[in-house]
Amino acid sequence: MPRSEWFKKWNRLRYLLYRTIEYRNFLDLVKLRAGYKCEHCGELGQEVHHIVKVYDDPSLALDINNGRFLCVKHHKMEHSSKKK
Repeated sequence: MPRSEWFKKWNRLRYLLYRTIEYRNFLDLVKLRAGYKCEHCGELGQEVHHIVKVYDDPSLALDINNGRFLCVKHHKMEHSSKKK
């Protein structure tokens, strides 16, 4: 399967996951556990980050131990550091 076709299918699956009540519950639990603060700097958090990417291990997609609540700055840093 060509890479572009794989990403098209992956994006569709990710879209469907993000619309589920289970995923929204996952987000709420990660935020609550963090006290709504960035788990890196303590500032107001805004985004949930998967430690192990969902496409690397879909079984961890809803595991709150695989989620971190981060501010935008630290979420971007997490993704940029993993590309190197």
